Amino acid sequence: MEQRGETTIRLIPGGAAGWCYYSREISLDKALRGKDGKLWIEAAVQQPKGEILYGDASVFAESEYLGMAVLAEVGILLNKEQNAFRIGLRLLEDTDENEVKVFWRAFCKGKKNQMAERSVSPVFKETPEEEAEESAIPQEEEPKEEPQHSEEFYIESVPGQIFKGQKFMFMCHRPEDLEESVTWNVVGEDAGTINGYGMYTAPDRPGVFEVTAQAGGLLASAYIVVKDQ
Repeated sequence: MEQRGETTIRLIPGGAAGWCYYSREISLDKALRGKDGKLWIEAAVQQPKGEILYGDASVFAESEYLGMAVLAEVGILLNKEQNAFRIGLRLLEDTDENEVKVFWRAFCKGKKNQMAERSVSPVFKETPEEEAEESAIPQEEEPKEEPQHSEEFYIESVPGQIFKGQKFMFMCHRPEDLEESVTWNVVGEDAGTINGYGMYTAPDRPGVFEVTAQAGGLLASAYIVVKDQ
């Protein structure tokens, strides 16, 4: 079980190294609020050119890989009673950016990878006996409802075209009361790939391909044209 999302943290233009900024409070799904589970949260900062920066940002402080990067340390403050959290940033160097987009993931169970061990916060733990008892309980499947299109939920700013192998970050316009994270997909085979944050990588062939976004029973789709260079 996991929950994904994104949030924008506003910066004061001309922010200096050492300044701190914080996100709004982010609520967790009910499925992640059990007292006997173990919860982990991780966050990553999107760079101005579309890169997603995980882990220790200071590694890239002298690097040319990111260009005009927003280098910041990331912290997560969890409110157990409210089952919500905030993301905090501390700038590692001066920046002229007005805002920073942060992608986050909260998840239960599963093995922690090396990245998670550096950037996530353990909250709840359960004993091996409790884990075995829980896994032995048969899980009933809930009936699935077909997602619906909405004028308030749509994919924003689709480019006229991109080239083979090029990347593009898709974004969604969401209703204000929609808390569920967005699930991204590419329709068809050999149509490119898209990750959980909406970063699309075009295939090594030209064509017109469909990208879909789904959240909270809502569905949106867009078509992207891939051409030879």
